[in-house]
Amino acid sequence: MKRWLIPCVLPLLVAGSGAALAQPPAAAALTGAGWIDVSAPIDPHITPVYPGNPPLQLDFVQSLDSGAQVTLSAFSFGAHTGTHVDAPMHFIKGGASLDQVPLDRFIGPVRVIDCSAEARAIDAAELNKHDWRGARRIFFRTRNSRNGWMTDPKFHQDFTYLAPDAAQLLADAGVELVGIDYLSIERFGFAEPQTHRILLGKNIPVVEGLSLQAVEPGDYELMLLPMKVMGHEAGPARALLRRSGAAPRPPLASDDVHTPPPASAGKYERISVHGDSLMGNLEGDSPDRLVSVYLPPSYAKEPKRRYPVLYLLHGFTDSDAHWFGLNGRHFVNVQGAVDRAYRKGARELIIVMPNAFTKYSGSMYSSSPTTGDWDAFLTKDLVKYIDQRYRTLAKPESRGLAGHSMGGYGTLRIGMQYPGVFSSLYAMSPCCLGASIEPDPRTAERAAKVSSAEELAAADFGTKAMLASAAAWSPNPRNPPRFFDLPVVEGKPVPQVIAEWAANAPLAMVDQSLPNLRTYRAIAFDAGDRDVGIANTIRTLDQMLTAEHLAHTFEIYSGDHVSAINERLETHVLPFFSEHLQYK
Repeated sequence: MKRWLIPCVLPLLVAGSGAALAQPPAAAALTGAGWIDVSAPIDPHITPVYPGNPPLQLDFVQSLDSGAQVTLSAFSFGAHTGTHVDAPMHFIKGGASLDQVPLDRFIGPVRVIDCSAEARAIDAAELNKHDWRGARRIFFRTRNSRNGWMTDPKFHQDFTYLAPDAAQLLADAGVELVGIDYLSIERFGFAEPQTHRILLGKNIPVVEGLSLQAVEPGDYELMLLPMKVMGHEAGPARALLRRSGAAPRPPLASDDVHTPPPASAGKYERISVHGDSLMGNLEGDSPDRLVSVYLPPSYAKEPKRRYPVLYLLHGFTDSDAHWFGLNGRHFVNVQGAVDRAYRKGARELIIVMPNAFTKYSGSMYSSSPTTGDWDAFLTKDLVKYIDQRYRTLAKPESRGLAGHSMGGYGTLRIGMQYPGVFSSLYAMSPCCLGASIEPDPRTAERAAKVSSAEELAAADFGTKAMLASAAAWSPNPRNPPRFFDLPVVEGKPVPQVIAEWAANAPLAMVDQSLPNLRTYRAIAFDAGDRDVGIANTIRTLDQMLTAEHLAHTFEIYSGDHVSAINERLETHVLPFFSEHLQYK
């Protein structure tokens, strides 16, 4: 057999992709004027409800689809649902109702503070770690956002809250508005609502339920408009942020971004799946992972029918929330692409995408004591849960695995190492295929200096990628507090670590994985011609598989790292699995 060692450097995560992927996730939620929507969606399938609050219900009273002359809806939910504002009346007798709070409290400069990942309470000590003094309005981004809890229907009692001593500091400093990223700013199970009384007693309205997962810390312009509910203590609000001093940008071209269709043909759900395989990970990420599920149009209509499942993996710095439109416009929208594929004749299946956004912006879909055993989570925990919860065809012949960028890497890596779970593989612009034998010393130097959540959030893409790769491929439980080793230390390469990274490169795995790869019904991979680094590595993969007479499909198309993903999901990925998965 031929031996292949393809040197590549870490930026292959985004090689040839331009800025589109290198931007933080917030870019996906930008409007044409640079505003970021930080309002949580209101949807019975994904919106949590605080215990004791009225249930959330959205109904169609009349529908054009049912033959009526008009579509009419009825909404029923509590005033403290989703992103909402608490007025002083909430806990202060005689306090102002929501309509009596001056609107200028909600419009103007705001500072977003990124709290420590381990902080369960924002107390005075935690608050004073950050530059908060002098800010008139303050929003707290916490582990609540990192875990995506505002789009998880399960209520999490252990959410991060604002402690009374920190609330008192804010009130004494003259802060005019305080916001947090879960349904309450108060500790769950409180005996006395001290935090609320401190803030509302000073006529400081409280914004709860913000969606700050895609927002970096810093100063922003705020435009927040609560509903004009007369004489009551709270109401839903729409909240927008824009970087202070940012010039408005022109709207993106329609073929650059995609939004969910007004009415999807199928049914979208976002569930939480516990991963025994992720328990005790040293990074501190939650083992309860949010998972997007898109059920086909006939699922509810044909209760005895069972369906194949396509497991779809997103890329680095990305998330299922972006792919399914929960955070606004993105380079791909699953529902829209899939619905169009169905209309063109693709066969229906269930689509599942877990959220693999972790402390360092991506799990690399690898097995590590630092990140957790993502191999086992995907091949065991998740598959088992989906087969138990939904009407699947629970056999390998009816399961497919596909992914983009980091997700394409995960597709090939898992496919090579775990035969007998999936029967068909499709890797879109897969990153990290070649052995990274010459890591950049400057990137490693920057990575070594990152010691806080704020520094991590402010780091450039390459630095985040090196940290994520080290956590996944060179874990070291004996090296706290980060529990991994970098491939370059004080400017000098560390051969053992470089070898560990090289061992995780799929091109280095091909020879020993040939028996496993031959078990698959179909294998495909592609990349855009302007995605130069990745295009080169999949050409090499094509040559290796061709030399071994291993059947596969390979294509270099016109595009960059993200420009054609939505179209190819519709016209290539769905038809591929429609052809190769078993439907009975």
